[in-house]
Amino acid sequence: MNNCESAILDKVNELAERWGIKPYDFIATVGKDADGHNMVLTFESQADATHHMLDSFCKMLVDLHVPDDDNRLVGSGEGIYKAIEHALECAPKHRLRPRSR
Repeated sequence: MNNCESAILDKVNELAERWGIKPYDFIATVGKDADGHNMVLTFESQADATHHMLDSFCKMLVDLHVPDDDNRLVGSGEGIYKAIEHALECAPKHRLRPRSR
């Protein structure tokens, strides 16, 4: 794995966390397409996922503009990274709880 692939997966985990999805709830892999020209980010949900997690997972994929029938993003490393950054801008934000005194 190279630094670009690692950075993509780090951002994917950050995005998933925003949706309340744990890293063990899904599988994301980065590879190359058949021609070796483009990167491919592939998503799989776990077979035993809860309805809530699947709903959040689907919303996350919609934010990433992942096609319904493919569960993959294909493009340059930069393009995929920027797509994840954009999805992070749209993702739910964590609210900080006020400290109790």
